[in-house]
Amino acid sequence: MYLVVEQLLNGLQFGLLLFLLAAGLTLVFGIMDFVNLAHGSLYMMGAYFAATFVAWTGSFVLGALLALGATLLLGVALEYVALRHLYGRDHLDQVLATFGLILFFNDAVRLIWGPAGLALPLPAWLTVPVQIVPGVYYPAYRLMIIVVALAVAALLYLVVMRTRVGMLIRAGASNREMIGALGINIKLLFTLVFGLGAALAGLAEPAYMNLPKSHWAYDAEVAKLYPYDPDKARKLLAEAGFKEGTAIEIGGYTDQDSVQREEILIEQLRKAGINVKFVNGTVAEASAAFFGAEKKGAGLLSAWTGRPDPSLTYSLMFTKDAYYNAGRAPVPPELEAAIKESRASEDIEVRRKAFSTVQRLVMENALVVPLAFQFELVAMNKKVQGYRPNLLGKPKYDDVWLES
Repeated sequence: MYLVVEQLLNGLQFGLLLFLLAAGLTLVFGIMDFVNLAHGSLYMMGAYFAATFVAWTGSFVLGALLALGATLLLGVALEYVALRHLYGRDHLDQVLATFGLILFFNDAVRLIWGPAGLALPLPAWLTVPVQIVPGVYYPAYRLMIIVVALAVAALLYLVVMRTRVGMLIRAGASNREMIGALGINIKLLFTLVFGLGAALAGLAEPAYMNLPKSHWAYDAEVAKLYPYDPDKARKLLAEAGFKEGTAIEIGGYTDQDSVQREEILIEQLRKAGINVKFVNGTVAEASAAFFGAEKKGAGLLSAWTGRPDPSLTYSLMFTKDAYYNAGRAPVPPELEAAIKESRASEDIEVRRKAFSTVQRLVMENALVVPLAFQFELVAMNKKVQGYRPNLLGKPKYDDVWLES
């Protein structure tokens, strides 16, 4: 029952997160009949604005509000300078022009902020789990996303359907010449609509430890162990006897996504005074070199697809003779005891407490450096029946069939 409630909330939260991104796009295309492929770039700019303003002000709320305003102004400026000249053109022209804007914003971000991502730490009041019903806790940050998205949806409906401004917007989309003849500044109106669409794209989430925030065993306190602080990292390395520019060699894979992640990590670790060299190979080659008898490299940039129960993850990665404990690092006795305890009980609170200890010890001993969690969407025709997602990332189709 607890799992059902959590998964329902997860589905609602993720769906509303997609709504926040899609709402602005729908507003621009549905009302203005304008195809804007660069809407995702505005989403990206909103995220970078938020990280920058939060760092400047020290306030999460103020930084988020300033980011919304900055993205709104960016959308207004973009519409005024470039996009308003495309309103009467064919959709193909709009697609080509906005694709060019994607390239422009990608290079602008690299020029201004660099190729590495920016960390956006959450305030303490958003890291505390909230009890939804007895026995079910849910991250406050995800609850905030649900509340904000529902508020945005209600506000959009009221503005577009129940106000004079909304009436003018809908009328202008149907017949802009007539609205212009009535003395309404349709260009200004559409500029405001595009700016609002851009601001909505600026509303939008990062990852810590081996379990995502939505997991029932997630411990918000463990997430606070390592705040983003490159200067402190340099100081700790110096105290440990490592010189500035210490070089390490890490294994990696040859696919394009992995190479892009490597570029980001190289830049991030450089800020901490570490020079990384990646030695890439196929998944089989790189994994064998790191996990096998050779034990090559200081680490491996890899992916972990999760297991049905977190005790399996921790047993496979952090027990003494586990295959995925590549360095055969000494395992603290209390860690092994906590992993065993997490498997010994069916009581959710007993297991949650055990996993809290497990997560804390894993992170304190730096047995792994989790980077991010990737969400996967599966789209299918409603006629497809019997499909079941697989936690290992390898879905089986034995029971899949098409409804006639």
